[in-house]
Amino acid sequence: MVASGSKENCSLSVSVICDLNKVQVSNSLTILGDCDYATELKHPSGCARIISVNGKGWGWFGTLMIIISCLLGGYLLVGAIYRHFFLGIHGAQVKFL
Repeated sequence: MVASGSKENCSLSVSVICDLNKVQVSNSLTILGDCDYATELKHPSGCARIISVNGKGWGWFGTLMIIISCLLGGYLLVGAIYRHFFLGIHGAQVKFL
């Protein structure tokens, strides 16, 4: 949060700390400069969550296959556009290879 005044820019920094058991709000502000403040909030939302564990993702091979498929599709599309606009081949005669 930043408030712009006529002379200074003030800021408030809030750090969210992981605490799975309780929610605790600090009642104090730490003064960091002339007009800069900081405080802490302990909350379960500050904890990281594991999204993918033990092979529950695409993996490197699946990601590689998606990249190769996209490149192949782009190559075929660019070839069809080239044959249509630059070579003048229209309709069913536009073949990809």
